[in-house]
Amino acid sequence: MQIKGLTLAAREEAAEEARRVIRLRFGKQPCHSDFTGGSTSKYPAWLTKLITVLLTIAVLAGFIISATHINNIGQTTIATSIDNPWSIKLVGIALVLISEVTALVILLVLPMVHDRVSRTVLYLGLAGATAVALIGNWQDGNPNDPFAYVVAFVPPLLVLSLGFVGKVQVLEAISNRHDSLVAFEVAKKEYDDLTAFPERSRDYLQTYATTLRDKLLDTNNVGRGKTERMAYLASLPPSGWRRLVSAEMGQDSWWADDSDEDLPAEDVVSLQPVRVCVECGVDISDKRADALFCSSACTKRSQRS
Repeated sequence: MQIKGLTLAAREEAAEEARRVIRLRFGKQPCHSDFTGGSTSKYPAWLTKLITVLLTIAVLAGFIISATHINNIGQTTIATSIDNPWSIKLVGIALVLISEVTALVILLVLPMVHDRVSRTVLYLGLAGATAVALIGNWQDGNPNDPFAYVVAFVPPLLVLSLGFVGKVQVLEAISNRHDSLVAFEVAKKEYDDLTAFPERSRDYLQTYATTLRDKLLDTNNVGRGKTERMAYLASLPPSGWRRLVSAEMGQDSWWADDSDEDLPAEDVVSLQPVRVCVECGVDISDKRADALFCSSACTKRSQRS
């Protein structure tokens, strides 16, 4: 039975279909959103969010009390040397930023700094900001009232302590985000490596053989004699299909195979050098090996010359 073979274009389509099927088996490309939303914390997410909300409220409450005292004492102190009301207000706000905000920023930065000198400088800055907050709150209060001491010292200390707790939560969130980003990059690289060269998959040859078989069925199911061809193909055992598919796979590599041990002797072509007449240039390959002329006439002409 004469079976229609595949063209180069048909084999390329089969190979591309095999690559597409292999890529589908690897699933969809990873997205960053697939690695976010999870948490490695041992506490439930709702508890962490509740603590964050309550922590924010407490920090704001302590900040308002402390900032009010610092702003007031700052304006009172600077008013003795500056008459401009806008400058006095700006100094009060600046003192709040130096004492409260600077302390919170230093708490956040400290875990990221590992140099001993830099950490020492940050600790000195934290001590200075805390001193401004404590002294400012105490000086603005009533020294004769015991509660004034509590109001003077507790709010800035609460802001610092709660800021430390907030720092831990912020750093944990940053760490979780970094871990998810690293996991995403690793998964994406693995996916790209697998899908860039699907031919390296151990399932590729089986898939390619299947797509070639489907192409052979489609090709032989058209034109005259398709009924006989399809009946023949339907009766083929797996070994017969393997021979057909293997033959198609070898169609594109025939030039690379220079072995001729399987060819009949009459099909082996041996290239011999072409010999020509030294006088007229006619092919004399069929004459004796020592012949130089095609005829006696050329021999005589050569002798006369």
